[in-house]
Amino acid sequence: MDSDGDLSSIDSAPDTRAITTALRNAVQKQFVEDPSRTTIKYIRARVENELNLDDNFLKLDSFWKAESKSIIEDEAVSLSPHHHEHSRFLIYNSRVS
Repeated sequence: MDSDGDLSSIDSAPDTRAITTALRNAVQKQFVEDPSRTTIKYIRARVENELNLDDNFLKLDSFWKAESKSIIEDEAVSLSPHHHEHSRFLIYNSRVS
């Protein structure tokens, strides 16, 4: 059990797979609903709300800040491989948030 000592802080948040899936699904849904709002800040907030996470959890947690940004950007680019202007918009907006 000694090696599990760090897991207590993780118990309150959904597992990595659940958050990753929620981020990807949110990008896909938002892309259909309103591609102009497919920003890192907006997607993070949407997933935090859906998963009942604390506000800004995905931005303030050191692991999830980088991981959520990467997942959101990868998913957005995969949805618009011929629309690089959208991925530049997404990346620009991530710097603002």
